[in-house]
Amino acid sequence: MDFVVQGEGEQAILDIVEGRAQERVLRCRRLDNLDDLPMPAWDYFIHQPYNWGGDWFPGTPVFTMNTSRVCPFHCTFCSVGSIWGRKYTGFSAERIVADIDYLMQHYGARGIYFREDNFTVNRERTEKFCHLLLDRGIKIAWACETRVDTLDRDLVDLMHRAGLVTLYYGVESGSQEVLNRLQKKITLDQTRATFGWCREFGVKTPPASLWGCLGKHPRISSKPWPWLTI
Repeated sequence: MDFVVQGEGEQAILDIVEGRAQERVLRCRRLDNLDDLPMPAWDYFIHQPYNWGGDWFPGTPVFTMNTSRVCPFHCTFCSVGSIWGRKYTGFSAERIVADIDYLMQHYGARGIYFREDNFTVNRERTEKFCHLLLDRGIKIAWACETRVDTLDRDLVDLMHRAGLVTLYYGVESGSQEVLNRLQKKITLDQTRATFGWCREFGVKTPPASLWGCLGKHPRISSKPWPWLTI
């Protein structure tokens, strides 16, 4: 092993390959503006035999995007804070939409999975992203990961109209006692309400780490993608 990089690695990898790195352990500062990052080099692997589909999407190819860093919450089981720190940063709504438009025009993208810790933590960004898709007539299915306490009915409605097909929640448990011990800072009523809004608008809701069915005794789910019925 020649180098270890702690934190964000975009500048570190340049320092390494261009010979500027003086230490074996590099601790890099946080990037102030993620919009300054170049677009990923999709052309290097777009023709590779990956699985370009997704269980939640009506068509292929589905591209994975990561548009933000850090979740500002403090769940005891999560390592995100130790990796990124606590300062939330993200692409602007304009940058996200521009990248999606590029993927559609150049590679025929039909789905986007936002694979990041909490896509909706910045409500203003989420709303602007949805309005840009609607205003520009960009029709694409997308899914994201989020928390039940960062949404309300109006936001779920807007996201659905903008192409949302699935919300992947960190439900963690159907036991309030367990949630409190995990410092999840959500309630069972919030989970019930959010899943209700998703059913209303036809948004799929696979929950993560479901340790207990709501209103029943805690149990370990045997299914890798349990569909929660409340």
